[in-house]
Amino acid sequence: MAVADFNEDGNDDVAVTAVMNGIGNVSFLLGDGAGGFSTPVLFPAETSPSGVVAVDLDGDMNLDLIVANSLTNEISLLSGNGDGTFDPPVSFSIGTDAFHRPVALVSEDFDEDGTPDLAAVNNESGSVSIFLNDGAGGFAAPTRFPVGLEPQGIEVGDFNGDGKPDLVIPNFRTAVETQSVTVYVGVGDGTFGPSLEITLGTSKNPVAAAAGYFDDDPVDPNALRDLVVVNRSGNSVSVLLGQ
Repeated sequence: MAVADFNEDGNDDVAVTAVMNGIGNVSFLLGDGAGGFSTPVLFPAETSPSGVVAVDLDGDMNLDLIVANSLTNEISLLSGNGDGTFDPPVSFSIGTDAFHRPVALVSEDFDEDGTPDLAAVNNESGSVSIFLNDGAGGFAAPTRFPVGLEPQGIEVGDFNGDGKPDLVIPNFRTAVETQSVTVYVGVGDGTFGPSLEITLGTSKNPVAAAAGYFDDDPVDPNALRDLVVVNRSGNSVSVLLGQ
């Protein structure tokens, strides 16, 4: 789900992807500021929506929604109107060369042009697709980078202190018994590399990750981001401190 103030009333709202009677939607709930929400309103989100992020893609000061459609090799853009409503979805292809199955998304300015871009993790093809903002409310054709097997989550942050966004992808499986996360170092022009694989141990099957400051003061300009990884089979979390 995505949490943000979509109708600009000062209260956080919630957008949740959902499949109802075989139809993909985003279920949208307006926050009342007291811990409660309005009756859900459904907006179409194409087939099999999974991950969702909120970002002002077109620079109109209204938050938009971008959804990963896991069974159609696509992502869908729902442009926000600033009042809690959204336009019909516009789809962008992950690629037709294989079945990729995008499942999770993050947004950041990967090429440092002042506009938000998108990274989608693809569970079936074991890859990450980078969509650069085309400046016209859409995306250029994506590029892809390989990761481990069956990735299910993705996180963005500056993990090496160079001021450029990097990517972290938990690999649900790897070619050997030891599971891992893949770190891709951002170059700052929309490309990534080199990659680094960090092992977590056996029987972990990591599915999600979140970045934060777990051992440093976040006001320190030299503080490095840390990472926490959720391990489904391990019934645990792994904390990786930035170095």
